[in-house]
Amino acid sequence: MQENLRFASSGDDVKIWDASFLTLVDKFNPHTSPHGISSICWSSNSIL
Repeated sequence: MQENLRFASSGDDVKIWDASFLTLVDKFNPHTSPHGISSICWSSNSIL
């Protein structure tokens, strides 16, 4: 089974990217998002 690796970038929007194809998966505006995104962080541990 192949892992579906993704990464996040932040600026005016928080963007989730597919790492294999470098394509945009999702985008959130932290100022209007119902998700309440105020910051992002990362870890070397990819197991959630």
